[in-house]
Amino acid sequence: MIRLNNICKTYESKKVAKEVLKGVNCTIRRGELVAIMGKSGAGKSTLLNIIGGLLEATSGQYFLDDLDVTAMTRGTRDRFREQQIGLIVQDYALIGSLTAYDNIAMPLEFRNVPINLARKLIKEIALELEIAHLLSQKVHSLSGGECQRVA
Repeated sequence: MIRLNNICKTYESKKVAKEVLKGVNCTIRRGELVAIMGKSGAGKSTLLNIIGGLLEATSGQYFLDDLDVTAMTRGTRDRFREQQIGLIVQDYALIGSLTAYDNIAMPLEFRNVPINLARKLIKEIALELEIAHLLSQKVHSLSGGECQRVA
């Protein structure tokens, strides 16, 4: 479960402070689907980056299950994000010159997942997302929707 209590985020520059999020309160239960909607610049990406552990809130509390993410040190939060959170960013963060398979395999290699287990996981994921036929294709040749499923 994700629980946000009075989340605020302010970006500060030399001359001005811009409050992007002000007092966001939300509870998202496990398995619940939620759409975060708003105009461009409304703070949707900022909110998702806070939930994803990429940004710190200026104030407020963020709990994932019973863990207070806002109380974590940066290093602890980075390890937590690596192990517990998956994000698909707007540009998908894929390497166009590599195959879909290689893009999926790379984070598994970074986490030292044994090669046989990685192959099994990639096969299962590809079947579930209906992208098995894309695994040998270079990412730069895929459509936006295909890239999203690979990411």
